[in-house]
Amino acid sequence: MRGLAVFISDIRNCKSKAEIKRINKELANIRSKFKGDKALDGYSKKKYVCKLLFIFLLGHDIDFGHMEAVNLLSSNRYTEKQIGYLFISVLVNSNSELIRLINNAIKSDLASRNPTFMGLACTALPAWVAGDGRGACRRFPNPRRWYVSGGLLRARSPPHA
Repeated sequence: MRGLAVFISDIRNCKSKAEIKRINKELANIRSKFKGDKALDGYSKKKYVCKLLFIFLLGHDIDFGHMEAVNLLSSNRYTEKQIGYLFISVLVNSNSELIRLINNAIKSDLASRNPTFMGLACTALPAWVAGDGRGACRRFPNPRRWYVSGGLLRARSPPHA
């Protein structure tokens, strides 16, 4: 992801006004790529979503790119799915209209037979539940059931006395 590394390097070398100008230029570029006629491959989506995360962590508001991040959750590639989960853990709140899609992706990964995908969902679930409060508890009423039924945890028999 050379483009991401170059962007971070540019931002580190900028002064305050130049940083804002560079960030706005990059946001315009990302927005045009997401709205473009040509469909982006997973690598490009991942790169642009990473840039959005970096810009958010610098303290700037991000008002687009959420759907692209949620689309990364349905990828079969670990790195794309990982960035999608990172994005929803950091940026998506409980008022988002994407809640249903995110919940379905988490449930799908928890129920999958791929332990790596199950692990990604398990690591995102606490942030998702903590950020959403009781709403997430209604959607995932018994998280232990998801862990056990997915095969992540094995029920142990009690020790014999």
